[in-house]
Amino acid sequence: MGYITTTYPGKIEFPTATEGPFESIIYGAPMSAAVTYDTSKVPLTGLYEYETNKGTDGNIVLTISNISFQAASDNSDTMGWPIIQFDQGQFSGISYSCNYTIQSVDYLFSVNGLYWEITNAETEQVMASGTISTQFS
Repeated sequence: MGYITTTYPGKIEFPTATEGPFESIIYGAPMSAAVTYDTSKVPLTGLYEYETNKGTDGNIVLTISNISFQAASDNSDTMGWPIIQFDQGQFSGISYSCNYTIQSVDYLFSVNGLYWEITNAETEQVMASGTISTQFS
């Protein structure tokens, strides 16, 4: 069949106030996960992890308010990552990890299945978090 791109909406669940480097990431602000993959590689039965290989075999674009992460930004050093997860041929989540710096502070953005969070790398405090829907928009 070939490559398709589908966008799944998400929710920002925390924080609920505007402060610091994440002042635009507040409850209710836009969040989405766009995945691009070759449908011929995804089986219709069972669980399947589609390896994007940093965007060379598919793509993931995660947008949280005014911050965007792409497959090529995954710096987890895990073979094949980031991963698009499927269950019975249907999108079921993402595995993604990216360390980055804003205003001289290091953060970790990670996605585990349908849950994502941004964590202060030094204090391990969750700065923002939310979920991704399995219903495409």
